[in-house]
Amino acid sequence: MPKHTVTMQDVANACHLSKMTVSLALKNDVRVKKETKKLVLQKAAELGYKSNPYVSVLMAQLRTSSKRKASPVIAFLNLKNPPEDLHANNAGKNYYMGAKARAESLGFRLEEFSPFAKGMTLERLEKIFYTRNLHALLLTPADHRHTHIDLHWERYAAAKFGFTVDRPDVHSVTTDHFQSVQLLTNELFSLGYRHMGLALPDSMNDRVDHRWAGAFLYCQWNYAKKAKLELFVPTKWDKASFLKWFKSKRPQVVISYDPIVPTWLEEAGYAIPEDVGYATVDWSRDYPHFSGINPHPQRVGRLGIDLVIEQVHRNEYGIPPEAKRVLVAGEWVMGSTVKKQRHD
Repeated sequence: MPKHTVTMQDVANACHLSKMTVSLALKNDVRVKKETKKLVLQKAAELGYKSNPYVSVLMAQLRTSSKRKASPVIAFLNLKNPPEDLHANNAGKNYYMGAKARAESLGFRLEEFSPFAKGMTLERLEKIFYTRNLHALLLTPADHRHTHIDLHWERYAAAKFGFTVDRPDVHSVTTDHFQSVQLLTNELFSLGYRHMGLALPDSMNDRVDHRWAGAFLYCQWNYAKKAKLELFVPTKWDKASFLKWFKSKRPQVVISYDPIVPTWLEEAGYAIPEDVGYATVDWSRDYPHFSGINPHPQRVGRLGIDLVIEQVHRNEYGIPPEAKRVLVAGEWVMGSTVKKQRHD
């Protein structure tokens, strides 16, 4: 005889609860007491109950469409202060564009929220999320490392970008900065550059978990007998300190994050790429002529949405026991600020 499939009603009978209460408990609904959730989960495990994710998603869509015709919403939680700073930044504005396009392609709608908007706080935001029944969140990078965002995370399926938010420890996605600098250094070496310098502020290197400098130091060791690699990551970052370092080391090519660096070099009388090459670790369409690494921020944004939606589809809410770290490979862009070097 075929094995009996355990149903939600079986779990409800074993718990002496209604089927509706069991359904809410399995969704980690905040209206169900913790003791009741614990009992339901225990009995479900004992009986071998497994929800059908396809049915769960279909029912969620039916409930949504019966209430209103709008698409289900994913909250894009902008943690920059002021919020406009996010969209003035290459990574931030492209995270949003990539996330928005991906959400809409999957039948969701991305809506931006900020605890730093006028008259807004995290507490008020959470009340809005609760009133509107929003349980899917995508967190942007914050202004500072080791940021903690205190919400009732058991209510949410969430993911985040980058390294600045320590808590919650949810799934995250970012560019593979270590791989990007390795690729960049290898490409410059293949062009004939044998004296390279990485120059960027310590604050920016910290935001990527020191992976730019870490990768460059690895390349310094790897190319020890083939090339000279100079590292400049100061706490004080300005034109005077940069040019002092550059004139003392005189690398053939400067690698940086800050798009002002080529201007500093040209104002000091150095032609690019004739006198010195320039390559960026953060190529963007704002500076299409730059050589360097495209970190694919729109791809990062799309994958952030995927991390959120896959949790929604599996009815997984709260901080995951094993957080994923998704890394997007950077891609070399030749540009016109470096050139093939001659070795006489």
